[in-house]
Amino acid sequence: VEAVMAGEQSPQVQELAVLDLIRTTEGVRMLLQEVENRRSAPLSAAAFEALPTLLHAALDSIERLWDVWNGRKLMLLSQALVRVDETGKKRSIQAKVYHHGLWNKVQFWED
Repeated sequence: VEAVMAGEQSPQVQELAVLDLIRTTEGVRMLLQEVENRRSAPLSAAAFEALPTLLHAALDSIERLWDVWNGRKLMLLSQALVRVDETGKKRSIQAKVYHHGLWNKVQFWED
């Protein structure tokens, strides 16, 4: 996760190393804690492209485990993770994960 946030690894490399870990509530919690610890650092272009892969996998696990607490945390973190592109426009990670089916599950957010 550290390498992805720093933009040092491609999605393919991090996929192999992390996706199994985030199939559990504890793994998702660890991922979100690492992201939260680094959210004040600027995101590189590589990190901005790689991070949604991890967050989509985390959302899959959160949905499967019905993990409301980590779902809320991921939603808040995705809003805070931004990158200023070469044109000066702010881009949010949330825009890259917003289409996951979990966002539209009213029952999940009511729990």
